[in-house]
Amino acid sequence: MNDRPNYEIERTLVLSTTHITREDDALLEREDLVNTTYDPYEFGVRVFISNDPAYRLATRLDGFSVAFQDLIELAHAKGCSWLRLDSDGPVMDNLKTFDW
Repeated sequence: MNDRPNYEIERTLVLSTTHITREDDALLEREDLVNTTYDPYEFGVRVFISNDPAYRLATRLDGFSVAFQDLIELAHAKGCSWLRLDSDGPVMDNLKTFDW
C-alpha cells in the first residue's frame, strides 16, 4: 500500500500580455470563445494547453496571430498545462512584443 499522496500539479508559463496583439486580446475576451480553454481574469487570461495537436491548431481557426500560436507551442514544449498572460507578467527579450 502506498501511503504517499499523489498530488496533481499543473505547470503554468506566465508571460506579459505585451506578447500578444490587441486583436488576440479582443478574441480572448469574446464571450462566444470564452470556455474551459480561455479563462479571463482581472489582469489577463489563462489559456489551457492541450496535448492534442488538433486542439492547438484550432487557435489558427479562431483567428489568433502567429505570435499567440507560438506562445501556445512554447507552453506546450515546456510541459505546461496553462499559459497565463498577465498585464504584469514578465516580458521576454526572445519573444515578439506588441505596443498597444
